[in-house]
Amino acid sequence: MGPMSVLGETNEKKIVRHIMKMQKFGFSPTRNEVRSIAFKLAEQLKLRHTFNKENEMAGLDWLHLFMSRNPELSIRKSEGISLARSRNMNKTNVLKYFDLLQDILVDNGLVNKPSNIYNMDESGLQLNNKPGYVVAAKGSKSVTNVTSGEKGETISVIACCNGEGTFLPPACVFKGKNEKPEYRDNMPPGSTIYMSVKSAYVTTDIFFLWLKDHFLPRKPDGPVLLILDGHSSHCSSVETLEFAETHGIILLCLPSHTTHYLQPLDRAFFKALKTYYSNACNSYMKMNPGRKISRLIFGKLLSDAWVLAATANNAISGFRATGIVPFNPHAIPDYAYLTTSEPGEAGLLQTSPERDDIPLPGTSNSTNDARNFSESQSSSSIVLETEPSANENVTPGKLLDAISPVPVIAQVEKVRKNSRNLAEILNSGSNIQTLKDKRQKKKEKEAKSSMKIQKENKDPKITGKKTKGLAIKEKSKLRSTVSWSDTESESSVELQLNDSDDDPNEDETCCVGCDEEYSKTKKPVDWIQCLKCERWFHEDCTKYGDLCDTCGKVKLRKV
Repeated sequence: MGPMSVLGETNEKKIVRHIMKMQKFGFSPTRNEVRSIAFKLAEQLKLRHTFNKENEMAGLDWLHLFMSRNPELSIRKSEGISLARSRNMNKTNVLKYFDLLQDILVDNGLVNKPSNIYNMDESGLQLNNKPGYVVAAKGSKSVTNVTSGEKGETISVIACCNGEGTFLPPACVFKGKNEKPEYRDNMPPGSTIYMSVKSAYVTTDIFFLWLKDHFLPRKPDGPVLLILDGHSSHCSSVETLEFAETHGIILLCLPSHTTHYLQPLDRAFFKALKTYYSNACNSYMKMNPGRKISRLIFGKLLSDAWVLAATANNAISGFRATGIVPFNPHAIPDYAYLTTSEPGEAGLLQTSPERDDIPLPGTSNSTNDARNFSESQSSSSIVLETEPSANENVTPGKLLDAISPVPVIAQVEKVRKNSRNLAEILNSGSNIQTLKDKRQKKKEKEAKSSMKIQKENKDPKITGKKTKGLAIKEKSKLRSTVSWSDTESESSVELQLNDSDDDPNEDETCCVGCDEEYSKTKKPVDWIQCLKCERWFHEDCTKYGDLCDTCGKVKLRKV
């Protein structure tokens, strides 16, 4: 009933398809952007309309009617996704991961053994409550709710479950040095607490302890697959990887930035755990007004949430949704992939060929149809322009691509140096050997740097604030003043000069700031020796005067 829409049913369906295409690639339009697209399309098609020409947008009434005429669209709250996740979460990386996973399952006889396939991950819980949505008086200008503090302390919780639905007891990481017995009160049975001096995050040592003391005693017989992310605490320790290899634990690292779809715990557990934990914190604050949420009651809050979240149904659902148990590479939905272009390619989507088959509104056929429809109605309606478009090949679909182009996120060929772009077996022989080589090179570099510092410290003449050039001039002056008739004096001075690292012909000192060797320096600035550590650096490679950046920062913290 009523007059026809300004754009017509056909053009509105094209806008609907365009919106869905933008959503598929992670660029869903806002309400104002849809109104702007409608205005520009009406202008390009030379349709008569009553849209706001000053703001260049369709009205809110049109948007409301447009949404009611197209029930396949709705207003939704979008979730942000990082550029790294949008690039790495592509079919190429995911299919390579499933190929590697299939080889591991077949080679180790784990195809029909869900009890030997585990997933491990950690997440943070805060010692604070979040009120969230509440019921209050209508028209209230300020609705408050009491919280335990402005910002609560973070405690890391390590969770692990297998494809059969069995959860291991949680392991918690507290920041501090000494563990109090009260921390274990009311914790879930079998839980473990680790103390970390620097922070509450999982470190390499904590992961090794968890693997040795928490996971291994509960490990079933035979080889076990442990799926985890590429965090440095999981894959940077040679001792950890060799320990896992010795005890039949296969560590499979997921591709970087893909855990939100490929990791069972992320798909079906952590969100539930945090929701139940938040409810427990809110209940505690209401039952104990005036008391703060502290470490001493964290065990009770975690137990209340763990019992509800760590269920067999959640674990099985997580493994099924990620295509691990049962093995199903097609379990990942198509909407999970936001990039379809090959590495190095970028640009805009091409116009769909089906749009060329639909005539352009404004031609003789569409105009006559609109006029007939208008004359059949008792009320007046807006009709289309009688003049045909100048370019008959331009379709509304092509106009939409020009008005609101859909960007395609291209994959990047160059990745970060330490990034694990593809899935890999962490405790494979080649990976362990690579880590050993890196460790050996690091030790050699540190030993070389230590020897240079010791050589610099042997020369008592060069101390305090002196440039490299001045030190060389002083030793040249020393050579010229030596009486070479004295054999003993000659040998002793020659030995002193040869042992010093400041010989211009044999100098290999590197700048502390930019790591440039003195013999190959190109900067036209002087070299300065640090008054504290006695290492050399360019004059413009520090902002602390006579001190290098490292010593300067230490001194600044002490002040």
